[in-house]
Amino acid sequence: MSARPRSGTARTKRNERTAHGPRSGHKTRPNHATRTARSDWLSAGLELLRSGGGDALTIERLCTALGRTKGAFYHHFGDISSYHEALLGHWEQSHTEQLIALADAAAEGKPDSAARRETLFRAVSQVDIGVELAIHAWSLRAENASRVVARVHARRIAYLASLRRASETREREAELEYAVFIGALHLYPAPEDKSQRRRLQRALLTLLDRK
Repeated sequence: MSARPRSGTARTKRNERTAHGPRSGHKTRPNHATRTARSDWLSAGLELLRSGGGDALTIERLCTALGRTKGAFYHHFGDISSYHEALLGHWEQSHTEQLIALADAAAEGKPDSAARRETLFRAVSQVDIGVELAIHAWSLRAENASRVVARVHARRIAYLASLRRASETREREAELEYAVFIGALHLYPAPEDKSQRRRLQRALLTLLDRK
């Protein structure tokens, strides 16, 4: 006499398989909600640069820092060289162009150099000094970083010149002001040294304005 099929048991096993997900080999859709954004990779790069210098900017280190795979990296960047270019562009925007835009907005369309300068000073005081120093150190060893840093220096000096009254020497005065800013970063690199850096800049401006 043949035994009856145990339909209840079969249904139970099917339900268990459903509850635990599809069998291995079945493709599942990726969870795009957890995908790391391009900006996250760039922010992680600045952190690695600050703590380990240019040599720390490898795909392996970035993936470890974010807990992602190399495939996730290649979703946003073609290779490590293109990532370096993107990182330098990100620094240029966040540490220079955005600060200049804030200063210009403070003047509300008027040629108010005092308001622009004061806003610029406040914005610059919030800049990550460790990243600035790391970028400059990287530029001494990497041609792509050197090119971008030189462009940023020129942009910053030109903007400082625009804040000074018209004269034959205002470009040189702006260059001197910027040189003091860069020197102060090295002389007083700690976050708590902000007032010392500001003191040097204000002392120089007082001297320049007396002439």
